[in-house]
Amino acid sequence: MVSILLAALLAGCASDRAQISALDAKIARAPNDVDLLLERARLFTVRKQPERALLDCQRAMKIDPASVRARIQCGEALLDLGRAKEASALQVSADLVRAKDRHVPLEALRELGELDRRAKISPDDPAPLVARSKTLRSLRQFGLALSDAGAALALDDEHAPAHREAALSLGELGHITEARAEQKRADELAQARR
Repeated sequence: MVSILLAALLAGCASDRAQISALDAKIARAPNDVDLLLERARLFTVRKQPERALLDCQRAMKIDPASVRARIQCGEALLDLGRAKEASALQVSADLVRAKDRHVPLEALRELGELDRRAKISPDDPAPLVARSKTLRSLRQFGLALSDAGAALALDDEHAPAHREAALSLGELGHITEARAEQKRADELAQARR
């Protein structure tokens, strides 16, 4: 039984190495491709190589400073390295949600990447920012979630979902009075549209 588990583990490592090699080649051809860098960083994270993950994430953040996925992955690598103060400087809290495998859920990372793209394509649309705020709240990153809700409100102060997202994040951050005011505004706007 142990030999079967060991064989499966070795096969997984070989698969990861092959994926990393393939990404190395793609990155050599497209060194500024943030998605490729973040995919490779994810593999480094899974392989318990946070130093290497951090290098790719930092590079991705330099290329695209607005990438929230890069920020979260960078924060994850810093937390894995025991550098919580540096993660906090990126507004990534130590409360970052991890799956059973101790990593940020891949689905959440991919969702953040897609929402980053949508926000870039439609910079005047608050909807991607509101959706990204919701994803960030699911990862317990309330400061970043509130920033996105605020950015959505800066685009459209009458966007009820943005007020609702702001209220939820403010509540989680302990700002109850402000949260109630935002929720009240969300309810008024929703009522007015009926």
